[in-house]
Amino acid sequence: MKKIITLLILTVMVQPVLAIGIGISPSEININNGFKGAEYEKSLVIFNTGQEQTNFSLSAEGDISDWVSIYKSDNLSSNITNVLIPGEDKVSLIIVFRVPSDASNGNYSGVLDVNSVPSTDVSEGSQSQMVVGASSYVMINVTGDQILQGEVTSINIEDTEVEYPLKTNILIKNTGNVVASPKIESHFYRGDEEVGSLVNDSASIKPTGVNEKIVTKWNTHGQAPGNYTLNVIVSLDGQTLKSENISFTIYPTGTFSRQGNLTDILIEGEPEVDKVSKITAYFNNTGQIETSAKFTGEVYKDEELLDTIKSDELTVDKYKQAVLVGYFKPTTPGEYVIKGKVVYSGKETPVNEVSFKVPGGFQSLFISGAVAIFLILALLAVMVKKKKNN
Repeated sequence: MKKIITLLILTVMVQPVLAIGIGISPSEININNGFKGAEYEKSLVIFNTGQEQTNFSLSAEGDISDWVSIYKSDNLSSNITNVLIPGEDKVSLIIVFRVPSDASNGNYSGVLDVNSVPSTDVSEGSQSQMVVGASSYVMINVTGDQILQGEVTSINIEDTEVEYPLKTNILIKNTGNVVASPKIESHFYRGDEEVGSLVNDSASIKPTGVNEKIVTKWNTHGQAPGNYTLNVIVSLDGQTLKSENISFTIYPTGTFSRQGNLTDILIEGEPEVDKVSKITAYFNNTGQIETSAKFTGEVYKDEELLDTIKSDELTVDKYKQAVLVGYFKPTTPGEYVIKGKVVYSGKETPVNEVSFKVPGGFQSLFISGAVAIFLILALLAVMVKKKKNN
């Protein structure tokens, strides 16, 4: 019997711990040759391995505690100190380390701590009071030397048509310790004749050690269809990182297919009378070349055309999605229908329809009036009953 009781006690103690859990990656963050006054970004992924949605606190300790700011990957403007993660899910964070300009040369260590926050709702039981945590250990080596260096991972070109821009995609990695602005010189040849050139040095690449994409665009207006060669030179602080010759083709206009789909039309929030509603249309460019796209819609009420909706025209890269936004303000309550399409490259998508209801009017007044009358009658009934009892 004593063994059984002991087993039951252990089971009760262990079960709450199994209900929540945490994982963190990476477990170590190292920054070598950190430059004084520079900023460094690193990614941190937190895994909620438990089944329940959990709030986790975020903090830094050690030498680097005052250097750290933490952001969600989709919002780099608001520093956070906690994050809510659904059960069996994860979240990606951006950790920014700002090395003080007056920091001495040397090694600085610290810890990024992530801990579950106990619930204050006692009705949830002892399980909500369990705390789990994980840490990522940080080491930053600060030096007084500015290191400006980089590595070009790849350069590729997308064939295009006459009057459409030629895009050069360059993947570059900043392996130094300060922000770098590489210089990209492009010279375009048809045979032995140079027919165009451009220089791009406006991109700023942070020293994250991961690949960043730089896209240059050459205007092909006036160029004849045919085969061409690009000579591209990528340099940093006067030092050539990569030089390459790449062949490409400019095709006659209309060679590549133009295709696209209007996948959805959404209405943001609950429409109200005399309140502007945001109408969002989603367009997928499934064609082989970039295209301009514009959403147009007609608004109907009781099968009568009331208004039209138009979005700004956007350029959509091939195989990419565009979000096209328009606005509409209903002036009366009732049932509405939006019939919308996207116009792109001289073509149109099939019409999509979305219906919505704007509350208000006689029906709402009738219901409100009926409720008011019911309350008045109920109050009178209570008063009459009390009077009879007296």
